[in-house]
Parts: sequence; C-alpha cells; structure tokens
Amino acid sequence: MRCLPAAPLPHVFDRFWRAQPSRAREQGGSGLGLAIVKQLVEAQGGQAGVESEPGRGSVFWVKMQRSRHGASLTGEGNGYII
Repeated sequence: MRCLPAAPLPHVFDRFWRAQPSRAREQGGSGLGLAIVKQLVEAQGGQAGVESEPGRGSVFWVKMQRSRHGASLTGEGNGYII
C-alpha cells in the first residue's frame, strides 16, 4: 500500500502541489483539487486534513459541522459529520 511521506504532508493542500512533480500535466492533475476542497470546506466552517502511515496508506478526511436543521448522517452526537 502506498502512502505519502511525512515531509510533504503539510503541503498537500497547497495550490499546484503534486506528489510527483516530474510527471507531465497530461499524465496527472494540475495540483488544484485538494486546495479547492480545503478552501470550500473551511469557508463552511469545517476542516480538511490528511494522515499517512507507512504500510497502511494515506487517509484524507473532511470534518463539517452538522446543520442545526439537519439530522446526523453518522449517528454520532458530537455535532460533526466526518
């Protein structure tokens, strides 16, 4: 299983950051996807992050505050949808 090394983890949400900068843009993305996700999530009062562990892989997560009018999607009572 592949995972991201610890050193670049703080940069994965930077605009135009790519895990393999040597790849041509035609072969990979532009490096904007995660930056857009983080901006949209934070604009709504949420958080986005990544955790990576060698041998287990990387987990990208989004944490949003539950609407006062909506029901829980997770069944948890902590006020957040993960």
